[in-house]
Amino acid sequence: MRKIVLFVVVICFLVAASMAYAGAAFGPKDFPKGKLCCVNDVCVMAKSAEDCAKIGGTVVKSCKECGKEQAAKGGSKETPAK
Repeated sequence: MRKIVLFVVVICFLVAASMAYAGAAFGPKDFPKGKLCCVNDVCVMAKSAEDCAKIGGTVVKSCKECGKEQAAKGGSKETPAK
């Protein structure tokens, strides 16, 4: 009886591991293409640098740079009234 339970546990582990690997290997490959654009402390995806400029934003490499850029320009750190 003990061997049967151990066998079932091992089979369940192998099935779960193979499903996790299949999810990682065959996951989504279509990542959005475009430029990250920072507009008023909000990071958005624009089709091109020209589109980003049209909406009044600047192209950034990472959304983390969006907040830093505004702080360097003297952006406001005030909290909105509740």
